[in-house]
Amino acid sequence: MHVRSTVRGVVSALYSSAWPLLRPNGYMGRLRAAMRARTGLEWTSPGEVWDRQKTRLNALLATAAQHVPYYRRLAAEARMPTRVDRPEDLTAVPVLTKAIIRQEDEALLADNFPRNLMYRNATGGSTGEPLHFWSDHTAVLLSNAGEAWATTVAGLRPASAMAFLWGAGRFEPSTRQDLKESFLRFITNRLFIDCFHMSEDDLRRAHMRLSRFEPDALVGYSSALVELAAFLRREGLRPDYPRRAVLSAAETLDEVSRQILEQTFGVQVYDRYGSREIGLIAMECDRHEGLHMDCENVFVELADDPDGSGMRRILVTKLNQFSMPFIRYDIGDLAEGPLSVCSCGRGYPVLKRIVGRVTEMIRLPGGGCLPGELFPHLFKDCGIASYRVVQAADYSLDVALVRTPEQTPEQDAALRRIIADRVGPTVPVQIRHVETIDRSATGKLLPVISHAPKTPRRAERKLT
Repeated sequence: MHVRSTVRGVVSALYSSAWPLLRPNGYMGRLRAAMRARTGLEWTSPGEVWDRQKTRLNALLATAAQHVPYYRRLAAEARMPTRVDRPEDLTAVPVLTKAIIRQEDEALLADNFPRNLMYRNATGGSTGEPLHFWSDHTAVLLSNAGEAWATTVAGLRPASAMAFLWGAGRFEPSTRQDLKESFLRFITNRLFIDCFHMSEDDLRRAHMRLSRFEPDALVGYSSALVELAAFLRREGLRPDYPRRAVLSAAETLDEVSRQILEQTFGVQVYDRYGSREIGLIAMECDRHEGLHMDCENVFVELADDPDGSGMRRILVTKLNQFSMPFIRYDIGDLAEGPLSVCSCGRGYPVLKRIVGRVTEMIRLPGGGCLPGELFPHLFKDCGIASYRVVQAADYSLDVALVRTPEQTPEQDAALRRIIADRVGPTVPVQIRHVETIDRSATGKLLPVISHAPKTPRRAERKLT
């Protein structure tokens, strides 16, 4: 192990263990307390799990009916219960859709919740429609505790070294913010690699950084992880990282991708499912029989999909967010049903397989690529209502955007500049402003579609 890795591990261990004791009311102190409060709860029986969820659901329904204008209206019209005794009782509450959130806006905010404890956020919309919403610090803290729980399911600890092959949170440079993030990553033993830059040279540099960092876990978009694995195979490189696990997130993990990752990195691959507006929803354990739902933070239902595909629509209730309740929220993804139990013994039920959230890679003529997740990150704060990016066989891009009145000329110019910078001068880009985006047969927007050749690079070598 490199000396630097040892130093980072010691610093991270001290930060995660000693700092909460020194500042118990600070963020790390409260996060540790939240993590400690849920220790062992995953091993309680399904009946006990439901009892805890029922208590939170009833508190959420009662508060929403009294203090949230939208739900107060539903309760006055006898269109929602204020208490449930069985899981099926919740079906009396109308499904919350993205369209309703956009239409109702502040009518979904609790009138008794201090605004200074809330903040506005946005999801890039992996189904092609960005969504703005409100959250609060308590809900985020408990969701972060859920994410910490998910890492333990993969055999990791809070101080474990974790490398993220992830999308850039910011597209414009900021020296002050960069320094702050670098410091936080050092003391938390984290490495972030921007997967929106994935040329051959970028992948080579990523491999060198990962080799030096020696992460216990490698976390990333499924497509980005597979692209790194393909590069290593082409170069005949056998990585000595990660030491314990690969965690795939933000995109659907198919079995072919799982096999590629396991063969390349030689560790177990875990699937993780969540969204920006909800946070962590489910995490796969080492039995690989499905994804355990984070039952302390969410209640999940599977509803029949209207297209008759046999798949089920995922409805999520966020149990600990009272500022802007998400009750029976249609997240826009499909899953294979029904819910089931896992042989590991955890009381949290499992989703067998997530079907939704498939974004394609954008291919570049020289052999580079960009994950489709670039576009939801880019469009979420730029006045875009919905979008579709289609890449032709000649690598050219057609970017169709539905603007909102909030979009400024400066934002439009920045979009054009950033897209051109990411794809390079050899890829023609047409950006069109349109009135609507056509939907697929299943009713979902397919935000990124690529028809470009997928194997322009050198042949991969077998790892021996």
